[in-house]
Parts: sequence; structure tokens; C-alpha cells
Amino acid sequence: GLLCLLSDKIDAEVLDAAGPNLKVISTLSVGFDHLAINEIKKRGIRVGYTPDVLTDATAELTVALLLATCRRLPEGVEEVKKMLVTKRFCFLLTSIVLAKHNVSQWKLKQFGYQCYLKYLHFWVDYPFNV
Repeated sequence: GLLCLLSDKIDAEVLDAAGPNLKVISTLSVGFDHLAINEIKKRGIRVGYTPDVLTDATAELTVALLLATCRRLPEGVEEVKKMLVTKRFCFLLTSIVLAKHNVSQWKLKQFGYQCYLKYLHFWVDYPFNV
């Protein structure tokens, strides 16, 4: 078998070098644009990839960035870098603590952030038929 990354281009040259005993290719990526699918299919090689592996992480990071923006963390970091810790800084990051609330409702407006998060989840299946 062959284990590859998104940065590895798997084309006819690589397949030729691997020889006729290559039976499976696994890529540690959501996408498979780096794989010569038609050539792989023609040779009867099976393919494994990781669709949807980053969906939850992407959603979590999106919420983290929204919270960082609402809590004005970039400004706070700049204040600390400048060593301008003043009375103004003490209140800059003051906000509601989410740990005591049910955030699964995705309604941050009720916590004083004056914004709503709209969540959309969809699944797209890209079958190889390989």
C-alpha cells in the first residue's frame, strides 16, 4: 500500500514506480485532487481518504474566532505586547462567561454579544467507485 499526503502528487509515474503489486492508496486528506483517479481506477487500485474529518474542527475554530472577536482578544493581545496594561485594559476583555451557560443554543445575543450564529451542516459524498 501507499500512504500519501495532500502535498504528494500521485500520478502514472509514481504508480509505475510502485509496480503492479500496489493494491491500495490511502491519503491523509479530505480532498483527492492530487491523485490521478482515472489512472488509479484503470489499474484497479483501491483508494482511501478522509472525507468530513475536518468538519467539526472547522466549525469549532469558526466559533473560537467569533468569540475572540466578540471578546476583543486581538486588541487585548496588542495591549499586552505594548505593555499598556491600564485601567482601560482591565475592562477591554470583560464579557460574559460562557462556561455557566448552554452555548449549544448558538444564540450568543442572549449573552450580550449582540450576534447570532447560524449553523448549517451538509454532507457531500464524492464516491470513487474504485
